[in-house]
Amino acid sequence: MYELKQLGPRSYYINGSSNMGLYRTGEKDVVLIDSGDDPGVGSRIAERLTEQDWTLKAIFNTHAHSDHMGSNKYLQDKYGCESYMAGMEAPFTRNPTMWPGMLYGACPPKHLWSRYLYGEPCFSKELTPDDLPAGLTTFPAAGHSPEQIGYRTGDGVYYLGDTVVGIPTLNRFGITYIFDVVQYLKTLDEVEKLQGEWFVAAHADPVQDIVPLVQVNRAKVWEIAERIRAFCDGVTEEQIVRHVLNCYRPNMSMTRYYIVTATVRAYISMLADRGDISSYLTDHRIAWYRSR
Repeated sequence: MYELKQLGPRSYYINGSSNMGLYRTGEKDVVLIDSGDDPGVGSRIAERLTEQDWTLKAIFNTHAHSDHMGSNKYLQDKYGCESYMAGMEAPFTRNPTMWPGMLYGACPPKHLWSRYLYGEPCFSKELTPDDLPAGLTTFPAAGHSPEQIGYRTGDGVYYLGDTVVGIPTLNRFGITYIFDVVQYLKTLDEVEKLQGEWFVAAHADPVQDIVPLVQVNRAKVWEIAERIRAFCDGVTEEQIVRHVLNCYRPNMSMTRYYIVTATVRAYISMLADRGDISSYLTDHRIAWYRSR
């Protein structure tokens, strides 16, 4: 892992547990797209830059989850560069308890303050078009997180963040985190139309045809939605979560449990808004029923 691979005249990526992009803006100047999951990844990025005699000028994040901005602070301190992300995402980098707190619904217990949810605080500016170097543009990619964005280089290389995940990741976890299922599906529809040379998602090998991967991810969403809808026969949210976990049997931890719970709530929201399920308050509990 952490090998530098070229995808276009100025476009590169560094492979890892969360892939990162590099775009060369000058002879020796580069910008980074996402920074991995902890400061240790930052040292590997710095090694690759040193090998090429490159200087990091800025970090552009797709979103504020800790596996995408985990070495922001390390790299900012080392190179004196700024980091940028979309407006709703930027405050999470300055207040990283917001992310586990959003999953938990209140101040999170200490066992949720893991590196998978709690990134090292850094200061990320709200991205504006003027902050982008020539040849780098953005596109909306919300759904996985509230205001995730993707990046396109002048070489026709797209950096997708967590817009899609690879088949091995889907097989491993069964259900992956989504904040807003309706918006996620809309983003998949738009990504499916993109024309480019390469597509780099954080948790998938780069591909030159994104359509098959979009179709697999979309099918998984509807599969999970139908499993939840069919199970709703006077059941509670906790029973739905347990049903989903029994269906997919992901490797479990306390962190993973809360991620799945939040994702199930996103599916419940979509199904309820579509009129597919409805809820009733009975005997001091909310019970969910199929509507049709």
